[in-house]
Amino acid sequence: MAIYPSINILGHSLDIPSAILTDTTQWVSLSHDFDAYRIHYGVDQKSGFEELYRVGEHILLRTIDSEELSPLEADATCLGGHLTFAFKLTGQNTLSHASGKEVSIGPGSLLVGYSQQQKTLRDKVQPYERYAMVTLAIKPHALTEPPLSLASDSLPESINLLIDGKVSEELFVQHYQFDGAIQQCLIALISCPFIGSMRTAYMQSKSHELLCLALDLIRKLETHDKHKTLDPRVYKKLNQVNEILSSSFNNCPSLHELAKTVGMSEASLRNGFKRLFGVTIGERLQQLRMKHAQFLLRHHKGNISQIAHSLGYDHTSNFITAFKRQFGFTPKLYQKQSYSKISK
Repeated sequence: MAIYPSINILGHSLDIPSAILTDTTQWVSLSHDFDAYRIHYGVDQKSGFEELYRVGEHILLRTIDSEELSPLEADATCLGGHLTFAFKLTGQNTLSHASGKEVSIGPGSLLVGYSQQQKTLRDKVQPYERYAMVTLAIKPHALTEPPLSLASDSLPESINLLIDGKVSEELFVQHYQFDGAIQQCLIALISCPFIGSMRTAYMQSKSHELLCLALDLIRKLETHDKHKTLDPRVYKKLNQVNEILSSSFNNCPSLHELAKTVGMSEASLRNGFKRLFGVTIGERLQQLRMKHAQFLLRHHKGNISQIAHSLGYDHTSNFITAFKRQFGFTPKLYQKQSYSKISK
């Protein structure tokens, strides 16, 4: 099949459906005709780009780095017969299914889904946020076949059940928080420095690395029993705490105050939050601060010291270190790249 490393959605070199702006299922149709493509968005509703690569016969890799310029609610596809790994670097969206299932995906989220039949979900995206995401879709049996050839005892129990056809749920969905190794791999995929055939080879090798890191993370979480089903009342309280953190991350209540507000002991809150979200309350606050830092760097030309101070840092060097640890590059470089994209 033909490879189009760069396709301008506003141009006439390829007849891309206009519905791709409001229906996030259209990339599936494009993947049938092209081994790789890149779409640049530069319209009223959206800016940025997305890419798709076919990695071998049974794996699709999709990367998105864009910004919705108005609220978006669109259809999204869960590919039938494919195990889907959706990794969110930045941005916030909510997926809902006709059955009533709903899940919010924020920075640091890994959503793993599977359905035997193709399912349509409803995707709600917040405007004016950078939406950076990587998705891998793979047929379960391909995990144990070449070129991956992963042994079943190295796979998570839940994945082995899928391979063996023992999952009876109409729509299997699990939600995790990923670690630093996965984050660095995602950044490498979205900011790949190569072009042409070298770029394709790099994306393919990185997709295998990302898949192995994700499977290892899930296996470890299952082994340590950190993803148990929580009591619905506890689940509601923990989500309430997460909402409080999201709205007051620069002046957050103490652990004692949070526990008192939701009616939990400090130990139960601390342990339950870590189990549900995969990060500590302190780490979640750091994620929220860094997300807000990205917003300030994208939309304000203030110097780095002013932004650091507004986020509660007494020393700019501490902010720079924290930002680089979180995203893999300095605030100045991120700000420069953001304005470069806007000016193009």
